This record gives sequence, structure tokens and C-alpha cells, in this order.
Amino acid sequence: MERFDAEKCLKNMTSARILVAGDIMLDRFVYGAVERISPESPVPVLSISRENSMLGGAGNTLANLAGLGVKPVALSVVGNDKEGSEIRKLAEALDINTAGLLIDDERPTIV
Repeated sequence: MERFDAEKCLKNMTSARILVAGDIMLDRFVYGAVERISPESPVPVLSISRENSMLGGAGNTLANLAGLGVKPVALSVVGNDKEGSEIRKLAEALDINTAGLLIDDERPTIV
């Protein structure tokens, strides 16, 4: 039985073109501290210290492939909104091909 060569496999992947089709979304993380409970209802009030956004769903797969040196191609739909624009910018910053990232005026981007 031939031994699996992970290093050879990873080197060969960089020349592969991989299409990722699926729901791309924006994962948004909000960090802060709860300093009090709202007087209107028993809900914690968060004092935000920072926020971070990254590609989620199929976008996470695209980002992981880009991290391996692959030039992935996205095939998905986003809304015509600021979140959709943010997804495109995040993907392009990772050298992900966004030619197949379609914009739909009738639906919001998944966050």
C-alpha cells in the first residue's frame, strides 16, 4: 500500500482551482463587558469594547482553502447591502475569486 504524502498533497493543491458553492455569510463577533442589567427588562447591557467580522458558512471553507495556498472560487449569493460588500472585501483580501459572488436586491446578506 502506498503511503500518503501530506506535503506532496498540499504542494499539489496550490495549483488546483476549487469551486465552493454554498451559503456564504458574515460571522460577526462582539466583545465587551456586562456592566449592568437594563431597568426596562431583565436583560444584560453590554458595553462593547471591540467587534470583529469574518467569512462564515461556505466563506469559512473558502478562507481555509486560501490559507492552504489554493485559489478558491466562490459561488454564492449575497444581498445588496453593507454586509454583502463586507463579505466581498474580506474575500478579496484573502485572494478569493469573487466572480461567482452574485448580488440579489431582494434578499439580505446572512449575518
